[in-house]
Amino acid sequence: MSGRYYRALSQMHQQVQEKIDLAERSRQPDWVLIGELKRLKLSIKDRMRSVLEDGREALSQGPLSMASGGQACALYSTATPRRSSCPF
Repeated sequence: MSGRYYRALSQMHQQVQEKIDLAERSRQPDWVLIGELKRLKLSIKDRMRSVLEDGREALSQGPLSMASGGQACALYSTATPRRSSCPF
């Protein structure tokens, strides 16, 4: 199970990085959103490290969330319409 969980975290990490790159390249970057996305990316990376070190899922840390009420989720949902809920 931890292998699938790690792969899911790895995919989320990559998607967040793509959103950061997209936001930084925009004409008027939203630096608050970019900062939140970077914090989210670090949180995912910490969980990935926890899975590797402990050999277990890091579910006890609670869900991944954003401090500003989910702006990253709004960005995620507009960029990937096939998903109906925010994975973060």
